Amino acid sequence: MSAGKRFFELDLLRGLAVIGMIIFHLFFILNFFDVLKNDVQSGWFYVLGQFVRFAFLGLVGVGMVISSGRMLAIGGTRRQVFFRQWKRALIVFACGMIVTFATYFAVPDFYVRFGILHLIGVSIFLWSFMLGSKWMVLFLSLVSFWLGGWIYGNGPIDWSMMRWFSSYTIDYFPLFPWTGIVGLGIFVGELLYPRRQVKFNFGLNPWFMKFFEFLSKRSLTIYMTHVPIIILLLVLLGILPLGNFIA
Repeated sequence: MSAGKRFFELDLLRGLAVIGMIIFHLFFILNFFDVLKNDVQSGWFYVLGQFVRFAFLGLVGVGMVISSGRMLAIGGTRRQVFFRQWKRALIVFACGMIVTFATYFAVPDFYVRFGILHLIGVSIFLWSFMLGSKWMVLFLSLVSFWLGGWIYGNGPIDWSMMRWFSSYTIDYFPLFPWTGIVGLGIFVGELLYPRRQVKFNFGLNPWFMKFFEFLSKRSLTIYMTHVPIIILLLVLLGILPLGNFIA
C-alpha cells in the first residue's frame, strides 16, 4: 500500500476541472449580469461545463474507493470507513448550505436549492454503504440514469413540480441521474485501483505536478471562494458595475 502518495492522474484531472470551472463561471457571471452575452448552454461552453461536472462527480467516487481502501489497509474497521465518509459528506453538504444561504441573499430569485455540493454530500453518504460491491454499484448507477430520464423526461407521472423547482435556480443537480456519475466513479475506481496503490510514474516536472496537486487538494476551498473573487476582480477592473450589488 502506498499510503499518503498522490495519484497524479487524478490530481491532473481534478486540477483541469478546477481551471475549467473558473473559466466557465467567469463567462457565466458576465452573461448573468449582461456584461458579455454568451450562451453557456451550447457549443464549447456546454462541452466545458459537462467536462467539469462529470470530472468532479466521477472523481468523488474514485476518491471514496481509494480513501476507504487505504484506511482498511492500515487496520481501520468498516465502522471507521463509514464514519470517515459520513464526516466528509457532512462537510461538503454544509458547504452546500453556505452556498444556499449566500445565494439567497445575493440573488434571491435564483438561489441554489440543491446544487452540486448538496448532491455530492448526499451521494457520498448513500454510496458509502455500497463500497466494495462494484457490480451492484454499476447496476444502481444505471438505475439512477434511468430514473433521471423517467422523472425529467416523459414518464408516466407528472413531475412538473420538480421541473419548476429546477427552473428558478442558478445551480441544480437532482439526485437522479447525477448521483449515478459518482457511482460510475466508484466502479471505475474499483477496476483501476483494486489495491488502492499508485500505478503510474509520469516522471514530469515536479513543479507542474505540484501545481495540479495544489489545485486538487484545495478544490473545495477554490469552489467556495472563486465566484466572489471573480466578481470582486470584475468590479475592481470596472468590468462589472457596482450598481448591480447596491439596492
